[in-house]
Amino acid sequence: MIRDSYDTTLILWPATPLAASVADELRGIGVPLAEPEATPGWLTAQRTEDGQLVLEISREQLHGLTDLEAVLATLRLAGVSYVAWDAKQAEIAGIARSYDPESRVEREFTVMPDGEPVLTLSDLNEFEGRYGTAEGLLEGVQAWLRLPLPQNLSQVDGFTIVIEPEDVRARIAQALEDAEWPSVAEDVRDGVDLDTVICRIGEAMDPEEAREPIEIIERQTVAVKGGDGS
Repeated sequence: MIRDSYDTTLILWPATPLAASVADELRGIGVPLAEPEATPGWLTAQRTEDGQLVLEISREQLHGLTDLEAVLATLRLAGVSYVAWDAKQAEIAGIARSYDPESRVEREFTVMPDGEPVLTLSDLNEFEGRYGTAEGLLEGVQAWLRLPLPQNLSQVDGFTIVIEPEDVRARIAQALEDAEWPSVAEDVRDGVDLDTVICRIGEAMDPEEAREPIEIIERQTVAVKGGDGS
């Protein structure tokens, strides 16, 4: 029996603090979160200009992105941004998927083995009739071919991934329910990244109304970040 496999890459951000549900899924595919330096080249990290950690996980997977289905589903539920792709060594191009929590839409596209997006014939059909000028079409093509990652990343040598304990989430959710914010509490229980929850509150409420639920979350977030990292 010939063993087939894919070179698979997953990039996610924010990579800390991670919800316990996300950490469990990553451990399930063998990611050494407790010892990020244990496998050189397996885990690498960069930071955005505002200090957000971007984690890249690269390894061989027997079934490529199919092996990451549970991980990607948990990342979406937690409101974590990601780009993931795979490619067989014998093939020119592979499949990629990306997720933006703001739009809550997962996009699928074609990539070269290094993750560089490429246009296919079916992709070109998406551009038909959408642009009235050559300049508009060019901008649309350039946006399509741009890997959906944060810009101006800087390399980091060492990093710690903080895991949000489930009991902390439970306490935050209960405090929100006690303060009569049930919909926000539901997001927290569902594993949505706490920074994403705060952003959603800011978008949905006026500043005065948003203050109380944000303060409840931030009080517990400070306690989480002050705890043990793993």
